[in-house]
Amino acid sequence: MRQLVNYLSLWNTLFAVALMIMAYLVAVNTNEALSYSSLATYFKENQALITWAPSTGPVEHYLLEITETQFLSGPSHKNALMTKKRITSRSPFYTMICQHNHSYQVRVKAIAPTGISSDFSEPSILFICDRQKPDIRVGSLPSPAKVRSETVFITGSFKEAHLSSITVNGATADINPVMKTFSSTVRLHRGVNLVPIHATDLAGNSSTRALDITYAPVTIFSFPAAAKLYWNGNYAYPGIFSGTTPQSYNQPREGKSFLRVTAPGFNDYCGIIDFSDHSKDTYTIILSPYAPLQFTDMTSMIPKKSKRTL
Repeated sequence: MRQLVNYLSLWNTLFAVALMIMAYLVAVNTNEALSYSSLATYFKENQALITWAPSTGPVEHYLLEITETQFLSGPSHKNALMTKKRITSRSPFYTMICQHNHSYQVRVKAIAPTGISSDFSEPSILFICDRQKPDIRVGSLPSPAKVRSETVFITGSFKEAHLSSITVNGATADINPVMKTFSSTVRLHRGVNLVPIHATDLAGNSSTRALDITYAPVTIFSFPAAAKLYWNGNYAYPGIFSGTTPQSYNQPREGKSFLRVTAPGFNDYCGIIDFSDHSKDTYTIILSPYAPLQFTDMTSMIPKKSKRTL
């Protein structure tokens, strides 16, 4: 009868035990894991400490059943190699050596000195070891990276099976998990901008890249100053008025634009400004003074009558 009581004590103690793996060898009781059995926990250390609530009855040793899955081409059971092993432990904890891109699921039972054992506990949640940093790659940018617009659209790709987040310049990027791409619109200040891109996976691994992007709007100066600026006109039509000099302009779509500059008492300037020419950020336009035509002499266009010779 006493053996039966001990057996029931073991069984009742371990029935509700769920296992929790903690990185950095920090021991934590595992009772809370049962309600989260449908989730997965990620860690990045090469050792993990498994702990469980000790039995209130006499225990000769504990028997652990560890199911280890090696992901061959991503976290999918269709492309994985699964093995099971059993480990004995005289204490209610066990230090397990872990490998990158392997997952582990553990259950435990107690063995009494008489040989009577409890049932195995419920399987633990799935623990996935990931010790590799995310690999992020940025789409093509001009070299040197100079843009005429105060915003720039940054795209890129990533290689990480357990990605948690990607931030660009401190803001969360839009992520396409199927195509494994990300994108973000960044607002720039005038001059050189250092744009960090930070990726983190579920295990806490992180990687960072930084982009140097120069925001350089085109600036128009004139002599004399305060000349009027007109864009996208022609020689017959002045165009759209857009302020007076000096004036800076950003252009989301780079290319050539027609500019007309006018000032009272000066001849108009008509020319092309190329926003895609990154070697030139400022244009200084010198207007020539207006000089009206002046008639200083006039020659008669009526032919003189010739004298007749008699």
